[in-house]
Amino acid sequence: MELRRCTDVAVINAILQCPLIAPMLNDDYSSGTIESADADWMGVYEGGQCLGVFLLVPHNGVTVELHTALLIGGAQALQAGRLLLAHIFTHWRKVVTQVTTDNRAALLMARRSGFTQEGINRASLQRGGVLLDQIVFGMTQGEYLCQQQQQ
Repeated sequence: MELRRCTDVAVINAILQCPLIAPMLNDDYSSGTIESADADWMGVYEGGQCLGVFLLVPHNGVTVELHTALLIGGAQALQAGRLLLAHIFTHWRKVVTQVTTDNRAALLMARRSGFTQEGINRASLQRGGVLLDQIVFGMTQGEYLCQQQQQ
């Protein structure tokens, strides 16, 4: 498995529109597709096939926001997450992400990857006319390095 920049809009959109992923990613106000891959999209590849994408949105020189869309789960998803964290912490000192309270797989992945719950962004996303809370998770470079030493 390898992580590399993904600039293929068709590949990214195919993942974002996958029936298993789209319901958890899209809200009532987004189209669920992108028009260009100018943003920092990182693809997870194995055997030449893209297994998912991560979108990295820098907030400043210290913090980056993470959005995840993986077609894989379990140990493979955790492995992809480890690759991404190694990449992130060569460029930034903190990563944050938000997960809706109904996305059990993403909540589990965040916790198993070592993220710390930092708060709740209440009623911050609308899906199917329902306002959902998002749990805010974060990890600092120091926490990441401590995890690496323990493994």
